[in-house]
Amino acid sequence: MAIFGIGADLVDSPRVERLISRNEDIFRSRILGASERSEIPSDSAKPSRVLAYARSIAAKEAFLKALGTGFTQGMRWPDIEIVEGRSHAPRIALSGVVAQAFDDTQANRIHLSLSSVGAASRSSQVLAIVTLSCTDAPETSL
Repeated sequence: MAIFGIGADLVDSPRVERLISRNEDIFRSRILGASERSEIPSDSAKPSRVLAYARSIAAKEAFLKALGTGFTQGMRWPDIEIVEGRSHAPRIALSGVVAQAFDDTQANRIHLSLSSVGAASRSSQVLAIVTLSCTDAPETSL
């Protein structure tokens, strides 16, 4: 397995709470994809929504860092979705320009790890780490 990129991002939930306090509907439409909007109901408890939003932002930022593009070339937040995978583990689903940029790499796997600290408090933080790899690449030794 060859690693093509690694990205990490840390998001503070109080920052996300400030963002959504302005206009949560606009935030949801600009940041979340359709699947994420259905998985994070706007009528759920505010602390759980804030944590879910923080997880989504951290994972998306970490993915783009691993891809090495940032928000360039028409990349859009909703084209990177953090959805529930097998065994309820989070996974990344891509669409649009972001999916094409990933397909243009030699990577064929996205590994996502999310961790939160202080999830029950108003000062929680979310850490996301994303690794892009290719399972078909020949092994090399250093």
